[in-house]
Amino acid sequence: MLITQLLQNPLIFLEFIVAILVGITFHEAAHAYSAFLLGDSTAKIEGRVSLNPIVHIDPWGFILLLLVGFGWGKPVPVNPQLLRGGTRDEIIVSLSGISTNLVLAAILAMIVRFIPGLPLGLIDFLVILISINLILAAFNILPIPPLDGSRIIKPIIGEENYQKFETLGLPILLVLLALSYLGFPILQTVIFGIVNFLFKLLLGSSFTPF
Repeated sequence: MLITQLLQNPLIFLEFIVAILVGITFHEAAHAYSAFLLGDSTAKIEGRVSLNPIVHIDPWGFILLLLVGFGWGKPVPVNPQLLRGGTRDEIIVSLSGISTNLVLAAILAMIVRFIPGLPLGLIDFLVILISINLILAAFNILPIPPLDGSRIIKPIIGEENYQKFETLGLPILLVLLALSYLGFPILQTVIFGIVNFLFKLLLGSSFTPF
């Protein structure tokens, strides 16, 4: 289990915690800010347009990140009826968190690759930060409600069918998690396949994700 490995090295455990807080905070704040820019002030009124990690952490999502290596933050409230562009803006808001994680990972990767003489400890921490941001992006792009990627298929299957699909999202995720513990790591294979590809794309073969 991931948390067992982390507890063997207190420094890495602390760095992992900080990386989770940073990744989730930027992800959820991006949702809130993009919704605000597109006409929906719901998240702003609830204090979610913020880089304060306390308002963005979901306990279960945080625990899962520690246990199995992927998880989520506290969902940002969005009222689609207030978005000026309708479904288009809803998709933009959904993908803003993923995009922010990818941009942050790319910026950190450029620091690692192109700034010489960085202390080894700092490089290790940046690699963890990059890994967490890529994990959040890869997990949330999956087209399973309530994950962000599910919004992409909403215009394809229609509002009514999507609402039915939403009721199945959490059970699907729970089944996939259960299968992982039974020796069929379908979810991990997909997520970490995406993460490994993006990680190599950003940093080359000299580094490996955490």
